[in-house]
Amino acid sequence: MLRIHNDEMAVTIGKSIVKQYPDSDAAKEVQKTLPEIERRYTEASEKSRLDRLWLYQVSPMAGGTQSTAAIDSSKPAGNDSIKLILRRHTEWGLNVFLYGSKPGFVCKGNCTINAEIDGKPTRIKAYAPQGGEPALMIREDKGFIKTLEKAGKISMDVTLVETDKKETLVFETAGFDPSKWQELPKGKKK
Repeated sequence: MLRIHNDEMAVTIGKSIVKQYPDSDAAKEVQKTLPEIERRYTEASEKSRLDRLWLYQVSPMAGGTQSTAAIDSSKPAGNDSIKLILRRHTEWGLNVFLYGSKPGFVCKGNCTINAEIDGKPTRIKAYAPQGGEPALMIREDKGFIKTLEKAGKISMDVTLVETDKKETLVFETAGFDPSKWQELPKGKKK
Protein backbone atom coordinates (compact mmCIF):
# COMPACT_ATOMS: atom_id res chain seq x y z
CA MET A 1 0.00 0.00 0.00
CA LEU A 2 2.87 2.38 0.72
CA ARG A 3 4.42 1.67 -2.66
CA ILE A 4 1.22 2.72 -4.44
CA HIS A 5 0.77 5.69 -2.07
CA ASN A 6 -2.49 4.45 -0.56
CA ASP A 7 -2.10 5.77 2.99
CA GLU A 8 -5.71 5.00 3.89
CA MET A 9 -5.33 1.28 3.23
CA ALA A 10 -1.82 1.24 4.74
CA VAL A 11 -3.23 2.64 8.00
CA THR A 12 -6.16 0.22 7.98
CA ILE A 13 -3.99 -2.82 7.33
CA GLY A 14 -1.27 -1.61 9.72
CA LYS A 15 -3.73 -1.15 12.57
CA SER A 16 -5.21 -4.57 11.85
CA ILE A 17 -1.76 -6.22 12.03
CA VAL A 18 -0.93 -4.46 15.29
CA LYS A 19 -4.30 -5.40 16.83
CA GLN A 20 -4.42 -9.02 15.69
CA TYR A 21 -0.73 -9.86 16.12
CA PRO A 22 0.59 -7.38 18.70
CA ASP A 23 3.73 -9.37 19.63
CA SER A 24 4.74 -10.35 16.09
CA ASP A 25 7.76 -9.11 14.18
CA ALA A 26 5.35 -7.74 11.56
CA ALA A 27 3.56 -5.65 14.20
CA LYS A 28 6.86 -4.30 15.49
CA GLU A 29 7.89 -3.37 11.95
CA VAL A 30 4.53 -1.71 11.22
CA GLN A 31 4.67 0.31 14.46
CA LYS A 32 7.89 1.99 13.26
CA THR A 33 6.09 3.83 10.47
CA LEU A 34 2.36 3.66 11.33
CA PRO A 35 2.17 6.88 13.40
CA GLU A 36 3.74 8.99 10.62
CA ILE A 37 1.60 7.40 7.90
CA GLU A 38 -1.54 7.88 10.02
CA ARG A 39 -0.64 11.55 10.64
CA ARG A 40 -0.05 12.12 6.93
CA TYR A 41 -3.33 10.38 6.01
CA THR A 42 -5.31 12.35 8.63
CA GLU A 43 -3.89 15.68 7.42
CA ALA A 44 -4.58 14.85 3.77
CA SER A 45 -8.14 13.74 4.59
CA GLU A 46 -8.86 16.96 6.50
CA LYS A 47 -7.40 19.11 3.71
CA SER A 48 -9.56 17.28 1.17
CA ARG A 49 -12.69 17.73 3.34
CA LEU A 50 -12.06 21.47 3.70
CA ASP A 51 -11.38 21.87 -0.03
CA ARG A 52 -14.70 20.15 -0.88
CA LEU A 53 -16.68 22.66 1.22
CA TRP A 54 -16.13 25.34 -1.45
CA LEU A 55 -18.01 25.56 -4.76
CA TYR A 56 -16.60 27.70 -7.60
CA GLN A 57 -18.69 28.75 -10.61
CA VAL A 58 -18.64 31.12 -13.57
CA SER A 59 -21.97 31.88 -15.23
CA PRO A 60 -24.00 34.59 -16.95
CA MET A 61 -26.11 36.70 -14.59
CA ALA A 62 -28.27 39.80 -15.05
CA GLY A 63 -26.42 41.80 -17.67
CA GLY A 64 -22.99 40.30 -17.21
CA THR A 65 -20.89 37.39 -16.11
CA GLN A 66 -20.23 36.41 -12.54
CA SER A 67 -17.56 34.31 -10.90
CA THR A 68 -18.41 32.98 -7.44
CA ALA A 69 -16.77 31.09 -4.61
CA ALA A 70 -19.35 29.88 -2.10
CA ILE A 71 -19.35 27.91 1.13
CA ASP A 72 -22.25 26.75 3.30
CA SER A 73 -22.11 27.31 7.03
CA SER A 74 -21.13 24.23 9.02
CA LYS A 75 -23.26 25.67 11.84
CA PRO A 76 -26.15 25.81 11.26
CA ALA A 77 -25.91 23.00 8.73
CA GLY A 78 -28.20 21.20 6.33
CA ASN A 79 -31.41 22.96 5.29
CA ASP A 80 -30.73 25.77 7.78
CA SER A 81 -27.27 26.61 6.44
CA ILE A 82 -26.37 30.09 5.25
CA LYS A 83 -24.04 30.69 2.30
CA LEU A 84 -20.98 32.92 2.38
CA ILE A 85 -20.47 34.05 -1.22
CA LEU A 86 -17.56 35.85 -2.86
CA ARG A 87 -18.67 37.29 -6.19
CA ARG A 88 -17.03 39.09 -9.08
CA HIS A 89 -19.51 40.48 -11.59
CA THR A 90 -18.60 42.28 -14.82
CA GLU A 91 -21.09 45.08 -14.09
CA TRP A 92 -21.54 45.08 -10.29
CA GLY A 93 -17.92 44.56 -9.32
CA LEU A 94 -16.71 42.71 -6.25
CA ASN A 95 -19.09 41.64 -3.48
CA VAL A 96 -18.95 39.45 -0.39
CA PHE A 97 -22.24 38.53 1.20
CA LEU A 98 -24.18 36.14 3.37
CA TYR A 99 -27.19 34.58 1.67
CA GLY A 100 -29.94 32.73 3.50
CA SER A 101 -33.59 31.98 3.07
CA LYS A 102 -36.41 34.50 3.12
CA PRO A 103 -37.18 36.63 5.01
CA GLY A 104 -33.46 37.14 5.65
CA PHE A 105 -31.47 39.05 8.25
CA VAL A 106 -32.20 41.86 10.70
CA CYS A 107 -30.11 44.85 9.62
CA LYS A 108 -31.50 48.37 9.37
CA GLY A 109 -29.32 50.39 7.00
CA ASN A 110 -25.80 49.65 8.18
CA CYS A 111 -25.10 47.10 10.88
CA THR A 112 -22.12 45.54 12.58
CA ILE A 113 -21.62 41.80 12.81
CA ASN A 114 -19.73 40.53 15.85
CA ALA A 115 -17.39 37.89 14.52
CA GLU A 116 -14.42 35.71 15.35
CA ILE A 117 -11.67 34.86 12.93
CA ASP A 118 -9.71 31.87 14.17
CA GLY A 119 -10.92 32.66 17.68
CA LYS A 120 -9.98 36.36 17.60
CA PRO A 121 -12.90 38.77 18.07
CA THR A 122 -13.54 41.32 15.34
CA ARG A 123 -16.40 43.37 13.96
CA ILE A 124 -17.56 43.31 10.35
CA LYS A 125 -19.57 46.15 8.83
CA ALA A 126 -22.49 45.08 6.67
CA TYR A 127 -25.74 46.29 5.13
CA ALA A 128 -28.96 44.78 3.84
CA PRO A 129 -29.54 45.17 0.08
CA GLN A 130 -32.52 47.30 -0.93
CA GLY A 131 -34.03 44.68 -3.25
CA GLY A 132 -35.38 42.58 -0.37
CA GLU A 133 -33.02 39.64 -0.99
CA PRO A 134 -32.30 37.51 2.10
CA ALA A 135 -28.70 38.73 2.15
CA LEU A 136 -26.21 40.74 4.17
CA MET A 137 -23.57 42.53 2.13
CA ILE A 138 -20.09 42.91 3.67
CA ARG A 139 -18.79 46.52 3.47
CA GLU A 140 -15.03 45.94 3.21
CA ASP A 141 -15.00 43.27 0.48
CA LYS A 142 -11.29 43.31 -0.34
CA GLY A 143 -10.22 43.40 3.30
CA PHE A 144 -12.58 40.57 4.19
CA ILE A 145 -11.27 38.42 1.33
CA LYS A 146 -7.67 39.10 2.33
CA THR A 147 -8.50 37.99 5.87
CA LEU A 148 -10.47 34.95 4.65
CA GLU A 149 -7.50 33.75 2.58
CA LYS A 150 -5.50 33.29 5.80
CA ALA A 151 -8.35 32.11 8.06
CA GLY A 152 -9.27 28.59 9.10
CA LYS A 153 -12.64 29.37 10.67
CA ILE A 154 -14.89 32.42 10.66
CA SER A 155 -17.84 32.76 13.04
CA MET A 156 -20.44 35.54 12.69
CA ASP A 157 -23.32 36.48 14.96
CA VAL A 158 -26.36 37.50 12.94
CA THR A 159 -30.05 37.92 13.70
CA LEU A 160 -32.51 36.15 11.42
CA VAL A 161 -35.83 37.86 10.73
CA GLU A 162 -37.94 34.72 11.10
CA THR A 163 -36.67 33.84 14.60
CA ASP A 164 -35.59 37.34 15.73
CA LYS A 165 -32.78 35.78 17.73
CA LYS A 166 -29.02 35.78 17.34
CA GLU A 167 -27.57 32.89 15.40
CA THR A 168 -23.86 32.10 15.24
CA LEU A 169 -22.81 31.14 11.72
CA VAL A 170 -19.61 29.09 11.43
CA PHE A 171 -17.68 28.82 8.17
CA GLU A 172 -14.69 26.45 7.89
CA THR A 173 -12.85 28.57 5.33
CA ALA A 174 -9.39 26.93 5.37
CA GLY A 175 -10.02 25.14 2.05
CA PHE A 176 -10.52 28.36 0.05
CA ASP A 177 -8.39 28.30 -3.10
CA PRO A 178 -8.16 31.75 -4.73
CA SER A 179 -6.85 30.18 -7.95
CA LYS A 180 -10.21 28.42 -8.42
CA TRP A 181 -12.17 31.67 -8.04
CA GLN A 182 -11.86 32.82 -11.61
CA GLU A 183 -10.91 36.39 -12.49
CA LEU A 184 -13.18 38.10 -14.98
CA PRO A 185 -11.91 39.78 -18.18
CA LYS A 186 -9.85 42.95 -17.64
CA GLY A 187 -11.38 46.26 -18.54
CA LYS A 188 -14.58 45.49 -16.66
CA LYS A 189 -15.47 46.84 -13.24
CA LYS A 190 -14.12 44.71 -10.38
